[in-house]
Amino acid sequence: MKTDVTLLSKNPGKIAAASRVFSRYGIRVTGVDMEFPEIQADTSAEIARHTALEAYRTLQTPVVREDHSFFLGDTGVPGPYMAYFDKRIKAEQLLSLLQTFNILDGHFELAAAFVDDEGELHEFRYEVPVVFENTMRGDEAQNWERLIRFPDDDRVFAEYAAEERGEVWEGNFIQIAELITSRRA
Repeated sequence: MKTDVTLLSKNPGKIAAASRVFSRYGIRVTGVDMEFPEIQADTSAEIARHTALEAYRTLQTPVVREDHSFFLGDTGVPGPYMAYFDKRIKAEQLLSLLQTFNILDGHFELAAAFVDDEGELHEFRYEVPVVFENTMRGDEAQNWERLIRFPDDDRVFAEYAAEERGEVWEGNFIQIAELITSRRA
C-alpha cells in the first residue's frame, strides 16, 4: 500500500490535524488544487464518501475526505448544515433557542472516507461531545464558539487557540494511518 495520501480539504485545521497524525506514521500528506463536488446530504458520512470516491476516480491515488456535522442535543439539527446555520443564526439567537428548548449539550460527528490505492472505500466515524454555556464568552468575532465547550473544560472554544484542542479532531486520521500502516508489506 502506498504511504502517500491526498487530503481533500482546504480547511487549515483539518490539514494541520491530518499532517500531525500522518507524519507520526511516516505517511506523507499532499493536497490537490482541484475542486471536487460536495453534495448536500443528510449525513457527513454520505458527503465524505461521495467526494472521496469522485476524487479517486479522477486522481487514481489514495484520498481522504473528512466532513463534520454538529448536533444540538438530540434534535438532529443542524447536522451537516452547521456552516449554513452558523452564518445565519447569531450566538444570541442560538442561546435563546437553547434556553427555550432546554438544550444543554450536543456533539460533533466526524466522518471520514478513505479510498486506498486499490480503490477500496473505508469509512470511519466518531463523536465529540460538547456542552453549552448560559452566557457568551470569548472573542466576539467568533459566533457559536462563544457558547460551546468540551465537558471537561471550563473555557468555551472562543477563549483559546484552535491548536490547543487539535488532538480532539485527530481520531479519524489516526484510524486511517493505522489501517495504512497495518497493510504495509
